[in-house]
Amino acid sequence: MKTVRRMFDEAIFVGHLGITLERVGPGYCETSLACPAPTLYQQSGALHAGVMTTMADHTAGGAIVSELEEGLGVVSIDLSVQFLRAARGPLRCRAESLRCGRRTAVAEAVVYRGAGEEGVVGGEEGASPLAKATVTLAVVPWTPGKAC
Repeated sequence: MKTVRRMFDEAIFVGHLGITLERVGPGYCETSLACPAPTLYQQSGALHAGVMTTMADHTAGGAIVSELEEGLGVVSIDLSVQFLRAARGPLRCRAESLRCGRRTAVAEAVVYRGAGEEGVVGGEEGASPLAKATVTLAVVPWTPGKAC
């Protein structure tokens, strides 16, 4: 799980948005966005869809990396997001690995509103999802600390 933590530590754009790793285990990853900056909102007052997309994409990557051996990472090769309702305020995301192969992997991520309670993604039980993503990732060699 240290590899997933390093993946988040080295993702400067993800950190710039304020997305943080909350929990990771075999085949799953959970993240949060406590207080989105005002610059991340659209003119309508809703959080920009790109923020939720990035959150879902990177969290899905964390779920897959949690199943890979040391020295391997992922890059997204296909991403499909369904936006279910407008978002404001704090967010949580949970991603789960659906398939992790030697060359490609698939994960699903759901973004929820709310800071969440311990062990309950999305805040209150039964929280409605804001967005749902399916991500296909290529498994690639990765050496932490070797960003461009």
